[in-house]
Amino acid sequence: MRGNGRGELCRRLRLTNLILFFLLSGGISVSGIEIQGLRWSSPDFVIFRTGLSGKKEISPLSVRNAIKSLMESEYFDSVEVFGIYNPDSSLKLLIKLHENPRLKELVIKGNKKIGSDELRDSLDLPRGTPLSDYALFRAKSKIKELYRRKGYLKVSVEDHLSEPDENGEATLTLEVHENGKFFIKKIVVEGNRAVSTKKIKSIMKNKERSFLRSGKFDPDQWEEDLDRIVRYYADHGHPEARIDSSGVEYRDDGVYLYVKVYEGPRYVFGKVSFDGNTVYSTDFLSDRIILVEEKPGLWEAITLIYKGENWDPKAYSQSKLEEALGMIQALYGDSGYIYAHAVPFEKIRNDSIVDVEFRIFEGSRVKVRLIDIVGNTKTRESVIRRELDIFPGEYFSTGKLAKSQRDLMYLNYFGNVGVNFRQTEDTSFVDLVFHVEEKSTGQIGAGVSYSQAEGFFGNLNFNQPNLFGRGQSMSILVDFGKKVRNFRFSFTEPWLLGKPQSLGFDVHNLGHYYPEYKEIERGGSVFYSKRLWNDYWHLSLGYTLEKVELKDVSKELESHLSYWGEGPQLTSRANFSLAFDSRDRLFNPIRGTRVSYSVEKAGGVLGGEVHYFRQLLEAGTFRPLGGEKVILHGRTRLGHLESLSASIDVPLYKRFLLGGTDYYGVRGYDDRSIGIYRNGTLIGGRIFNTVTLELRYRPAEGFYVVGFFDAGLTADRFSEFKLSRYKRGAGVGFNIEIPMVGVLGIYESYGFDKLGNKWMTQFQIGTSF
Repeated sequence: MRGNGRGELCRRLRLTNLILFFLLSGGISVSGIEIQGLRWSSPDFVIFRTGLSGKKEISPLSVRNAIKSLMESEYFDSVEVFGIYNPDSSLKLLIKLHENPRLKELVIKGNKKIGSDELRDSLDLPRGTPLSDYALFRAKSKIKELYRRKGYLKVSVEDHLSEPDENGEATLTLEVHENGKFFIKKIVVEGNRAVSTKKIKSIMKNKERSFLRSGKFDPDQWEEDLDRIVRYYADHGHPEARIDSSGVEYRDDGVYLYVKVYEGPRYVFGKVSFDGNTVYSTDFLSDRIILVEEKPGLWEAITLIYKGENWDPKAYSQSKLEEALGMIQALYGDSGYIYAHAVPFEKIRNDSIVDVEFRIFEGSRVKVRLIDIVGNTKTRESVIRRELDIFPGEYFSTGKLAKSQRDLMYLNYFGNVGVNFRQTEDTSFVDLVFHVEEKSTGQIGAGVSYSQAEGFFGNLNFNQPNLFGRGQSMSILVDFGKKVRNFRFSFTEPWLLGKPQSLGFDVHNLGHYYPEYKEIERGGSVFYSKRLWNDYWHLSLGYTLEKVELKDVSKELESHLSYWGEGPQLTSRANFSLAFDSRDRLFNPIRGTRVSYSVEKAGGVLGGEVHYFRQLLEAGTFRPLGGEKVILHGRTRLGHLESLSASIDVPLYKRFLLGGTDYYGVRGYDDRSIGIYRNGTLIGGRIFNTVTLELRYRPAEGFYVVGFFDAGLTADRFSEFKLSRYKRGAGVGFNIEIPMVGVLGIYESYGFDKLGNKWMTQFQIGTSF
């Protein structure tokens, strides 16, 4: 076993017989350099590391640098330099070295909880690495750190070196003593009166061990936990709170954490005033900068319930103060005053009331000089610039900047969009640099599938929403086999004639296979979309002409097909939709709302053999709950379908059947399993409603874990809508965005009102939820 740390190395450095040499003020001539003690290293390597090669004169500094360079290489355990004077007053240098062995093989033993491969990867010790004391110290420290993160706080590591072979190589054995995992047995809180011990424990990331919690102690989080406690007090009326003392005690039965809190007096907000404001009036600022609210808003109330806190509108809050400062800066920034800032001055009266005066420094108004785009390795710069709401020559606006970032993220071409400010020589101008991070877009797949109905068939799927970096969208689907002939091709130009309007078309020959029948669609469509007002609104128009044929209809359904047996039905239909969408991104949004209304008409003046009128209404919202990791999502969908013919009913394939994970999904139930029964046969309804409530946790941009509750109902008349008839489902799952594949969701769902086995595993492709 060898010693640890550089302290021992430094103590072993010796420079002897050069005392007189170091007293010299100038350099001294060198007649030669002799090296002793080498067994495996090359003398040329030593001379090269010293930096003394070819020098006729050396100084004390050059000798010190030579010793330092040799030791930092870690090839040597000790370095000694001797000076031998010659009769001609020149100096011969003698360098004595003791070499470290090099790594031949690394053996790790004693590790049970962490695999050897994971430990090796963390050490980064390839063959030939010099095994200095410091290298061994680093290796053992890295192993200890890995174990510490997993709760093994008393782990120890011993190193054993074999005798070096003739090449100077040795086997290093690292023996791990894990010594068991430590869990948090108890958290002891003292000095708290205004805040309960239970609440303080809930704030902390370190938790006591329980049935649902591992209780692993994280020393890094411990310091942050103490900061979280102080911050919570500062946000709930106690800005002078502090941690008087804290400690960690290791016992045989676990870890004990101790926290002693000084709460300080309770304060409430009083009057709010402003000084230095000339751009905005005091009344204008007072209407927007509110520290004391009369009552909580809907989402604030939901957040309070989620956090288990009471409404305390007057309590002093550091967060509210910071939000007010941010709002002042945003207001001024939206008008071009990007250097504006405010400083809060607090005055205490009656021992508990804090009056706040915001002293505002407005600065000068700033325009945008240049806008640069960097990071776009695939997407063309013109595609990015056409999405911007802020332009050179305009006054800077934080609102337009935020809108530009949102619109770029909404394209779903980029994993992240950042903006930096670049100062100019003229302080009345600023440059903006948009940093975009390209992500993989589109999906491509090919394979062979099999089903009892269709047998073996090959398939090819290609979908690219950013074709050649131009922002165009193209999709190709091909299924081919003895019984399967599916084809679809679609293309969309998103900026027709250089304006925010899109035009696209679709041609298809598709088969949809259900247990009760097979539906064949042959036709095409054209569609047009235009952005309205502030780009959050979209108007869409479309027309489809296709023939629909039903085959292999079950005997139970034949009585419900008033036109069955007449062959393919020509459908001529047009659709219109108006949507508002303020979500900040398409997949895994943090905030925003989407509301849409669409109508579709087939037949009548449009011609064709199918006649119906369909309406769909959707409303959903996303709201963060205290940060951007936990998101609450709520959504409802409502649909109505009616026939436009007195003699022909609504087509069977257009009726609403719920269940599964598609647009009409109710998780916890099989696809198309929720409908209405007519003469003992399950068919779809003319009306449907689904409701979804989700609590999402998004640890990364392309991934989230979700707990959900779904409910759905379909009927023929609105009078049949009753809460008791809704089918309810709940469960947990996750969604992940996979490059070249798309979005995949997996859910473990429970159907409350389902007969038989109520649990089921369900899969989702795309973003229907």
